Amino acid sequence: MIESEAVAESGNVVRSPLVGGALEAVSRSLSRRIHNVVDREKLTPDQWYVLDIIVRNDGIAMTEIARSLGSPAPTTTKHVDRLVTTALAFRLPDHADRRKVLVHASKRGGSAHSRLLPLVQQVEDEFMDELAIPDRQVLRTVLETWFA
Repeated sequence: MIESEAVAESGNVVRSPLVGGALEAVSRSLSRRIHNVVDREKLTPDQWYVLDIIVRNDGIAMTEIARSLGSPAPTTTKHVDRLVTTALAFRLPDHADRRKVLVHASKRGGSAHSRLLPLVQQVEDEFMDELAIPDRQVLRTVLETWFA
């Protein structure tokens, strides 16, 4: 029996002490839960987060969406393209700089956001409820500091 089979049988998996792996695991867990909600509107969690940024910042530049989500520009473009294709968002040139494109939520996108936001918030609240109250406060502080 090879070592990985022995671990699988015993259930005693040694988790990596690396921060990146732990953050990725937490992110995946929350994303799976959010997927169950946003799939009602045929969105992925990533598309949901892009729509959320657009609704909260109407007329936002693509570079600002990418920066606020910490995602590469081509990935952000792919998500915005999907939102545009499904009529949840649209692009217009910036009046001040015609080379820049600004993204706006459509009425349909705003409505979808309004329907999904309370459900996503409920999922996130349930996720946070799994932590002790002091740990929730620490996590919020760390995230606010990190993305300030």
